[in-house]
Amino acid sequence: MKIRIIKEDITVIKGESLIIPLFEEKEKRPKFFKIIDKKLNNTIIKLIKKGYFRSKLHEIYLLPTYSKIGAENVILIGLGKKKEFFLQNIFQILGTVGLYIKKIKFKNTILPIYEPFLSYLPKKDLVKIFTQELFYAKYSYNKYKSEKEKDGLEEIIFLNDNTRELTTLKKEAKMGIIIGESSNFARDLSNAPSNEMTPAVLAGEAMKISKKYGMKCTNFGLKQIKKMNMGAFYAVAKGSRNPAKLIVIKYNAGKRNQKPIIIVGKGITFDSGGISIKPGKDMEKMKYDMAGAAAVLGTLRAAAEMSLPINMIGIIPATENLPSGNAYKPGDILKTFSGKTIEVINTDAEGRLILADALAYAENFNPSLIIDLATLTGACVVALGYHASGIIGNKKELIEEIIKAGEYSSERVWELPLWKDYFSQIKSDNADIKNTGGRAGGTITAAAFLNNFINDKTPWVHLDIAGTAWIEDSRPYIQRGATGVGVKLLIQLILNRLKK
Repeated sequence: MKIRIIKEDITVIKGESLIIPLFEEKEKRPKFFKIIDKKLNNTIIKLIKKGYFRSKLHEIYLLPTYSKIGAENVILIGLGKKKEFFLQNIFQILGTVGLYIKKIKFKNTILPIYEPFLSYLPKKDLVKIFTQELFYAKYSYNKYKSEKEKDGLEEIIFLNDNTRELTTLKKEAKMGIIIGESSNFARDLSNAPSNEMTPAVLAGEAMKISKKYGMKCTNFGLKQIKKMNMGAFYAVAKGSRNPAKLIVIKYNAGKRNQKPIIIVGKGITFDSGGISIKPGKDMEKMKYDMAGAAAVLGTLRAAAEMSLPINMIGIIPATENLPSGNAYKPGDILKTFSGKTIEVINTDAEGRLILADALAYAENFNPSLIIDLATLTGACVVALGYHASGIIGNKKELIEEIIKAGEYSSERVWELPLWKDYFSQIKSDNADIKNTGGRAGGTITAAAFLNNFINDKTPWVHLDIAGTAWIEDSRPYIQRGATGVGVKLLIQLILNRLKK
């Protein structure tokens, strides 16, 4: 997508559409509104007075200009009431506008960046967000359709009122494109059908981006996983004919002695539930049970493309969870990489098993912190719905950092407790721990399980993205399907840390 950032008269600049965001209160309208409306013979005011456009949040009205200004059309986007408008709404209305532009097949749009959002964020952050979200909105997954949907927006023309800022703003816009591209890359991986996105194919994708960006990628096979004493990961993996992969990618652009950030992503490329098989309804969606893995690869791609000066390692245990004559069973006891033993209560609680070995393995790299992402529990969807990921960890400072990054990236998270009271639910009579603590507090007991494989001194956070990795309900600002959740959040976290 092409980005232009220029200083020019808003009534003269040419393009297919000009975006005008409007609050319901007339005193909160941008200063350029009166100038535009006067050129249009006060048509917008007339529409508002007649109730054809009421500036409700996400409301859109397309107004042809008939050559009275440079833009061929004006897109009015409602912001609702000023007092009810928050930072999150900026991300959402850009999604609404982006999807609308895609629907009506406009190739370019003009967007003023000096009003009315400067009270929420600095201009350079707004440019990054605007670019990121409009690029994100143009996404289509049509790889397997006979008739391909054409790409949407090809050019954004940002209007700025200060020429001295152009270089800085162009840099931010480029970052926005990279983050949008990398989120969409993660969406592609999660949307792919499981017969096409096997563990080996996922490992191949990891190898491709590693070669492109000069990262080091190692893919361990099933025999190596067994030899490495990853008994929990191996148990889940051995039930499938598609061989598992342990994917390890190293991005080293920081100082030599800098401890790496490690991100671990659950990579279940299809989850049937194993012997404890899931109901048939909606099982087709279990292709996206590797959304955590997709977020890891998308984040590494973005960091490398942006040349961020950090050291980071991505670890992905990738496998299918299927029932077969070789599948693991309820009642089995597994010995993990850490030496701890696990009693299997339910084979559909497989994500925490593969993560247990991956997290313990991550400790070998002397990390500065570990973050894992997983579509881990339906309980998280019950607790938080589809608008926030669950966050649980062992260091309050890191949790607060990620919550802040979530607010500034549109990928919000909400903290759940990791009190010792919950650990009793996963005690086993026959092993060190069991792989499920029952229905009560299911998201928390899953995190408590994972905490057993983390060194107490290592800052660690678990992100349960079960409710945010896939969109099923209708929303005006995002398409149905995989969201690529985690990429924007983690990159924002890294950018915030680099500012310190």
